[in-house]
Amino acid sequence: LLPISKAQRLTDAEVDARFARLHPKLLGALLDAVALGLKRLGTLKHAGGLPRMADFYAFAFAASPLFPGGTALFKLAFEESSRQAIEHALEVSAIGPALLAYLGRSGNYFRGSAGELLLFLGFGPSTPRSAQDPSPRTPNQLANELRRLTPALEATGWRVQTGLKDATGNHRQVVISRATAGGARLIPRREGGAA
Repeated sequence: LLPISKAQRLTDAEVDARFARLHPKLLGALLDAVALGLKRLGTLKHAGGLPRMADFYAFAFAASPLFPGGTALFKLAFEESSRQAIEHALEVSAIGPALLAYLGRSGNYFRGSAGELLLFLGFGPSTPRSAQDPSPRTPNQLANELRRLTPALEATGWRVQTGLKDATGNHRQVVISRATAGGARLIPRREGGAA
């Protein structure tokens, strides 16, 4: 929010009086948007499918011609909000910052066990840490955190695959890859998400 200058500041009574004057128009505008959304909701097609929060998006998109800035501004604001939520999920994750830093150093690719990734990220069992540190301590904890973080990673252009077998068929592997300017280093998914 922008700072309010001393000349623009109002008392609670002044704010309440202004709101009371605007209340009928605000309620009318809100009800107009709801009516338009209900009218248009079943008639719109969304090329490429719906984003997360599909019901909210579909209804708000249907009502958005009445929003300030219209449909284009609604789509832009929704995309920006989604991008910020994804960035936040990666930043606050117990492994997100370390994983992205490691992938940047390793050519945007990792293939190995969860235990190997745990060590590469510096979260091994011998790593000193406080009791409050949420970083994973075991390969299983890392794999669980990676599964939780997968939607945010995939939304930012990463491909995460877990449960793949190594060459011997005895050990599960994790593969994390990114499309590069020279082509994709992606392993096609099979049914169930494994390659």
